Amino acid sequence: MSFFRGVGFCVCREGPKLYVKTIKQLGLYTSKQFKNGSNLKKCLKKGMPPVPVLAENHTPKDKRVWEYHMRELMKTERILEGNLCNLFAVLMSLCDSDMKNNVGAEEELDALKLLAMIKKLVYTGSTH
Repeated sequence: MSFFRGVGFCVCREGPKLYVKTIKQLGLYTSKQFKNGSNLKKCLKKGMPPVPVLAENHTPKDKRVWEYHMRELMKTERILEGNLCNLFAVLMSLCDSDMKNNVGAEEELDALKLLAMIKKLVYTGSTH
């Protein structure tokens, strides 16, 4: 991937600086290459979007608005879940062999957990 030339994840002295550079490049890549990539970029920064709450004493209009928001959220989450699976593969491809051995999270395919583990390794040298 020429887009990621000069970036990646590694456990070394330059690891934290390289991590920040890689995350910036990853944000740009996801917003360009993934369907609704801007939502994925937001998810990486803030986590999953909040679920709208329907008040107990709601009006019929409130319920229709809530149902609309829930439908939109469900569509967004389906796309986001697919993007996160694709992102997992991209993240693993950016890890050097030492990093891959340390994270060992391939069975879960959870990109957000993987990214948290990578960050912890880069800054502390340990996953615990």
